[in-house]
Amino acid sequence: MNRIQIISISNDFHEMQVCLKHSFWNRNPNKSVWGGSITSALDPFFPVMMKQIILRRGISTEFYSKAVHVEFLHKVETHLNFHFKIDNMEVKEAL
Repeated sequence: MNRIQIISISNDFHEMQVCLKHSFWNRNPNKSVWGGSITSALDPFFPVMMKQIILRRGISTEFYSKAVHVEFLHKVETHLNFHFKIDNMEVKEAL
């Protein structure tokens, strides 16, 4: 219902583009996107990407978001596009 859509995923899972579409289902009475919808669009993708990257190295693991800290700078009244990226140093630190 939040209108979160994966736009693209790199073959190696190091990059992903996601769109949160502004719609009736995720806007508040001020016509801006609920903060929870924005957080929902951010939360799952880094753990999914990291799990897939490490699985491709033959290592079976479990990943989850331990905590999320979000500071909203201003209200959002349009679609939001996110570009997630994990570099090799971050993978090395996770292992």
